[in-house]
Order: sequence, then structure tokens, then C-alpha cells
Amino acid sequence: SHPDYLIPATNEVIQEFADLLAVVANAAADNHISPEESKKIRARWEELKVATECFVHCCEDGNFQRLKDHPPTIHHGTK
Repeated sequence: SHPDYLIPATNEVIQEFADLLAVVANAAADNHISPEESKKIRARWEELKVATECFVHCCEDGNFQRLKDHPPTIHHGTK
């Protein structure tokens, strides 16, 4: 079984990826991506990278104590 504190970390990565996909889909709906839409895509990408980086480091280290000590919080910035 997985420790309970891994579930929020996993959910955060999945949610951030879903948010990025939603921004991309909305921007591409008219077959044109404006500069403003491009900025939104970049912002969501940066948030996804931040959410994922900590999780990946913990996986590489085989030590998830950092996730236990500092549970992730989903940031809903630019959408």
C-alpha cells in the first residue's frame, strides 16, 4: 500500500497536467493561438513543471519525506 501523503502529490501532478491540456485545447479551438493564449499556456506549463519536479526528485531519491513534510497545494493561477 502507498502512504496516504502520496495521493495528494499524485493528484496535484495529474490536475496540473489536466489544467494545461484544458488551456491548450481552449487556445487551439479556433485553429489560432494568440499571444495572450500563448502566455496562458506558458504559465500553466511552468506550474506543471513545478508540481512535477518535486515529485520526480522524491522518486529519484526513493525518499518521499519531503512530500510528507510539505504536502502539495494546487495553484490555480492563469487558466
